Amino acid sequence: MEVWRGIAEGLNAAIVNPANVLGSGFWQGRTSTGQIFHQIWNGLRFHPLGGTGFVDVRDVVRFMVLLMESDISGERYILSAENLPFKKVFDEIAAVLGVKPPSIPVSPFIRETAWRVAWLASKLTGKPAFITKQTARSSSRTFFYDNRKSLAAFPFLYTPISQTIRETGAQFLQSTKNGFEPEVLGW
Repeated sequence: MEVWRGIAEGLNAAIVNPANVLGSGFWQGRTSTGQIFHQIWNGLRFHPLGGTGFVDVRDVVRFMVLLMESDISGERYILSAENLPFKKVFDEIAAVLGVKPPSIPVSPFIRETAWRVAWLASKLTGKPAFITKQTARSSSRTFFYDNRKSLAAFPFLYTPISQTIRETGAQFLQSTKNGFEPEVLGW
């Protein structure tokens, strides 16, 4: 809202809303999608039934640089390479890591129990819950992200998510040798 207010007052700005950003980084952090690679590598058994949009972190950065170098202002762009089921993404990550893919679908009972157990554990440990009521429930839904406006803004192509998974997975496997130090994918 503040950015929109600033734009109304003459600020030269544009807004990007990326889908779920995939890429390397903090493998064990609770706020990074890199944790998905770590959890699957550790033997994650459950997969959500929904799906959503995914985008490579490098594409987000490339698009933002193009925006900053352009005269575009007052626009909002959804950045998403592909809309995919969570199961497909988790299976691809497992294949790249050479581990068994998650095979147990998260039923409504499991989903509702999981966020409650996570909430209780967070109260007892003081650590953030690994899943919240909102994330548990949204994982069972499918969200589609429309990237047509972003593709029309510039000559721009998104990196296929399977490529992002392969490159990020290779970097994750390398990080297992150095204590899971944060990594950054190269261009």
